[in-house]
This record gives sequence, C-alpha cells and structure tokens, in this order.
Amino acid sequence: MVLSRDLGKKPVLVISAVVFTTLFYSTDLTPSQQSQHAVTQLLLDGQQQRTGELGAEPNLTATGASVKYNRKQEDAAIVQNNINSKGASVKYSMKAKEIPVKHNLNAEINPVQYNMTTCGESSYARGPNQKIVSFTFFKQNITSKSDGVRQYFAGISANLLLMSELYPGFVMRLYYDVDSDTELELNRLKANTPNLDLCPADNNPRLGNMARLYPLIWRFLPSLDPQVSLFLSRDLDSRLSAREAAAVNQFLRSDRMVHVMRDNPNHSASMMGGMWGARLDPTTRQQFKSSFRRMFKDGLSYAARASGGWDQAVLKRYVWPWAKKTLMSHDSYTCNQFSGTRAFPTQRLKGVGNYVGSIISLKATVKNKCPFKCRPKEHPDWSYC
Repeated sequence: MVLSRDLGKKPVLVISAVVFTTLFYSTDLTPSQQSQHAVTQLLLDGQQQRTGELGAEPNLTATGASVKYNRKQEDAAIVQNNINSKGASVKYSMKAKEIPVKHNLNAEINPVQYNMTTCGESSYARGPNQKIVSFTFFKQNITSKSDGVRQYFAGISANLLLMSELYPGFVMRLYYDVDSDTELELNRLKANTPNLDLCPADNNPRLGNMARLYPLIWRFLPSLDPQVSLFLSRDLDSRLSAREAAAVNQFLRSDRMVHVMRDNPNHSASMMGGMWGARLDPTTRQQFKSSFRRMFKDGLSYAARASGGWDQAVLKRYVWPWAKKTLMSHDSYTCNQFSGTRAFPTQRLKGVGNYVGSIISLKATVKNKCPFKCRPKEHPDWSYC
C-alpha cells in the first residue's frame, strides 16, 4: 500500500482490495488499536496513571488489557477493554523512560501540571505562551533509506537556522521515534541548541506511549498543550522560507484562528499536513480536544508508517469542518476550489524550493503560471504569484 506525498505530482494510491475495504468502508479499530485508543483517551482527559503516583499503570500486554474509561464521563473511568491473546499485542510501559509527574508548587508561576503538556521536561520548563514550529522525525525501520533520500536529519539543523531568522522567539518541537544511535545524535544537537525541544513519542507526558499513532499526526500535538499559544506544523524535508513567513505574519495580524497554505497546483487537500498552524484560545483548544478525541477512535490514526497522506485525511475529517469557519488560507493555484482564499503576499521566485512545502533534496520546483483569480488584486501582473 502506497500513498505518495506531495512531490509536485498528484497523490497516487496503490492499495489491495482487501486493504481498501478495511480502510475506506470501515475505520473500526483493531483490538490492538482499541487498547491504544482507550489509554490515549484516558490520558487526553488528564487522568494519567503512573505506578506509585496516580495509581497503577494500564496493563496492556500480549495477554490482555484492562483499561478503565467511560466515554460519557470525562472523569471516573469504568469501562473494560479486553483483548485476548490472539489480538495484536500492545505493550504500554513508561518505566524505561519514566519522567515523574511535576507537582506544581507555585500555581501563580505555572498553573499547568506537567502531565497536561505534550512534549517533555525542557518544553515544560519554558512555561506558558510558547510559540512552536512542530516537526515529526522517525525512521520506518533500521534499514530504511528514506532518511538518505529526503535528508530528514539535515532538515532539523537547516530549519533551526531558518527559524531563528524567520520566526524569532519560536521554539522547534521535534516529535521523534528513532534508533538509539540517532537519539544520541539528537541529544548532542539539543545540548547546543537552546530553541530545540525533543519530544519522544514513546514517553509523552500527556498521552503516554503514542508511538502507535500515525507519526505525522504527532506534530499536531502542540494544539493540545495548555502552555502553547501558537503553533505551526511543518515538514523536515522542506525548508522554512520568507514566502511562508510573510503569509504567517499576515495571518497573525488578523483575527483568524487557523492558517492554511496551498502553494502548488497539486496542493488540493483542504489542509496540507506540513503547511498549517493555529492560534490557541479557550475556544480553539476545546475544538482541538474534541477533534483529537474523535480522531483517536479512527483506525486511520494508526495507519502503517510506510504509507502516506493519512495525517491530511484525519485533518479533513476532524479539524477542517470547524476550522474552515475561522480560517485564513493563502492559495496560489486552487483558489477556485476553496472559498475565502487569498493570494500570497509575495511574488514567487524562480528556482528550487520556490513554493511552500517543496522537497529540497528532490530539487522540487513549480513553473506553472497561477490563475488570474489567485493573484493579488493589487498585482494582477504577477503571473507567477
């Protein structure tokens, strides 16, 4: 099964009839996904359980799972989720990388409990009103060559430099799941980079072990963090640019709460996974929490890592329906397909990386003239808008 990411070409889906039936006619969770969902829902409500602190850990082993959760009540959880040994096993354990819950001793300084945040200790120590550029970094398996093709690791350092220039005051959050050698490299980078926070997927303060979630969803988790006031979701194989920063600044000067960009003729998704962001106030925080609650019940949220595009599928299902009502979208080619769009405030440059979301290592570029309707009203002469 393969769903292509945006390479300047339309997505191509190759899928067997059996898998097609499973994914598109039914998104029921497998037993393994059901157990993961129950734990995620429990932790989403802030009821994290840890041995010796807030009660016993959920027991999600190959022999079965006992998870207490009641969808009708956010507090007291009393529903049993039993998985027999024939089901796919889920091992939920945070003992190996246990981070104690931070009990707040000074609520006036930081009223947020540690187990309500969605990254780690270093991000929690930064306090409230964080502005985040969020990325996902993972390796499909030890022998995967995708990192060499897309140069994802190089994208961390490159985007950190660009972030300092284009988004001063922002912090990069890197949600990751990699081998031990790569993790050591990340920790060395972190030691010399004050505006980088590492967020291990298998030990999230709020959601526990979220490694079974489709990895490109991880970068959306700042939307659930009460210490974050603004976040941008981006791709490591792309580069932050002055073009996107100009669009983001226009969004920040508005009263809109969600920002979306489409900058290629084939950016036809309502929300591109690495080209959107949001401001977080009490209303949007509740909207995101509701969206994630439903998202975590959907089997697409647990799609195989090797497949692509499912992050955009769940955004369309669970975020777009309400986000489009408080949205600013910059659109250079598909403005006829979406209502309420506006042109990018800068003219397109020539050369590699001349559109937001372009994949640098593949020398991606766009040479198409943009439709007249998609051009700025004050610049109808911008055929390359």
